[in-house]
Amino acid sequence: FFLDKIHGRICMDTGYNISDIFKKYKDGQTLTSRELELYEEYKKDRHICEVTCTRRIADKDNILIYPEGAWNVTPRLTQTLFPGAARIAINGKGVIIPIGIVRDEKTYTVNIGSEMNVSGACESDVKDITKWLKENMSSLVGEIIFSSSDIVSRDSLGDSYQNELDFVRDIMSESDNGYTLD
Repeated sequence: FFLDKIHGRICMDTGYNISDIFKKYKDGQTLTSRELELYEEYKKDRHICEVTCTRRIADKDNILIYPEGAWNVTPRLTQTLFPGAARIAINGKGVIIPIGIVRDEKTYTVNIGSEMNVSGACESDVKDITKWLKENMSSLVGEIIFSSSDIVSRDSLGDSYQNELDFVRDIMSESDNGYTLD
């Protein structure tokens, strides 16, 4: 109540601490009764969060959702997106404003895109809206990355594999919440 009504924060269990159970479930493996209980608890928590966010959008509040689910430590511009942001916008009759964020050491650059009004959309449109959001987020991130007018020599870039490892280590060094690369 205090976090939601007074502070405006909606907390939910993202399930990162039981990712091995998700993998087992997705792979069709049998879950123990405790694993199944944790899986169902996670699904219930996500549902409560989605209902709460949808209500907030319907009440004309603004919410910030990270549809990638976690910090992108891959070489791709964006990771696969979860469809919750699209469902929340549709069911709350809101708009989606894509945002691209790039971290360069301790500096963050943000690029805000144009809004998409989802009025009139329905559940069957979630996949297309999520695809639109991913494409726009990727474009916004790309604009940040490729907008630099600094020209550097290829030799000064170093080993790409080592650069990627250093980037991931830097991000993970700031993770104190139990996240792992998985």
